[in-house]
Amino acid sequence: MHTADAYNTKGYIYLQLKEYTKAIEYLAKSLRLQQSLLGEIHIDTARTIGCIGLAYCYMEEYNNSLEYLNKALSIFQQLNGVECTEVGITYNNIGLVYSGLKDYENALEYYNKALAVLQLKLGIKHLEISTIYDNIGTIYSNLRKKERALEYYTKSIAIRQKLLGETHFDIALSFHNIGVLYSDIGEKEKALEYHIKSLAIRQKLLGEYHLETSWSCYKIGLIYFDLGDKEKALEYHTKALAISKEIYGEDNTGVASLYILIGTEYYGLGQDEKSLEYMTKAFRICQKILGDEHPDTITVKNRIHKIQEEIISSKKNNGFFRKIVSLFKRK
Repeated sequence: MHTADAYNTKGYIYLQLKEYTKAIEYLAKSLRLQQSLLGEIHIDTARTIGCIGLAYCYMEEYNNSLEYLNKALSIFQQLNGVECTEVGITYNNIGLVYSGLKDYENALEYYNKALAVLQLKLGIKHLEISTIYDNIGTIYSNLRKKERALEYYTKSIAIRQKLLGETHFDIALSFHNIGVLYSDIGEKEKALEYHIKSLAIRQKLLGEYHLETSWSCYKIGLIYFDLGDKEKALEYHTKALAISKEIYGEDNTGVASLYILIGTEYYGLGQDEKSLEYMTKAFRICQKILGDEHPDTITVKNRIHKIQEEIISSKKNNGFFRKIVSLFKRK
């Protein structure tokens, strides 16, 4: 069993590292030994089967995931009855699969089953309960039932704040989710409040140059834009751009999207030259990665032509304009 345990530990570590193919490889090795030594109907066997199912879920191989998770569920129920902790956790994982499949009715059914079992076994103030509340909130958000989603996200964050304190990755995620909801229902000031809270935690825990920090800056910029504060929008989107370039480099479509966004904001501020500068950077990336005939490349090119025409009509910075035109002539 020592070999099986070692394989299982490796597989679990790879699962945490999000290296799902490696996780499945080692978990499968462990499972073969467990089935040989312990038999099919054993708690350790079921746990390994469940981990494999979860790895397949994260890989979006949902049919494989359901096969393994239902096997694990059946074994847990045979061994410990229908109201054991493992059954509740497996219900939640099956809910994740149905959520990935966008089968929200079945996802909600399994999340509620998980909630009923785990509240009974773990109590109402447990991190597993907060996770399920969060999952249910996401389903209601996808169903565009925003008030119900907010209700569950609020329940989730109350538990997390009590158990984890104010500065934790999960708290940042909860603040982010609530911010998105407030934005969707038109309460932009409340949305801004929660996204700024999320950003502060992410900056503290992850540092300035992290993808989640960039994402928070991006969302805050969008809200400021909707509130009519284009300068603050520009400030946060410029931060998001700097982080994205640090992570991905210059030649990335996400970076191009931020160039376009910032170019649009400069345009709205009446700074046509700066707008043209950023749009041109976006065009070069799109052209390099997507090609000349891709719809995104063509859209950016058309925006550039529009800005060029406005620069001509207002007779601004003709030397700069000629330089930009020469770039297009060489294409």
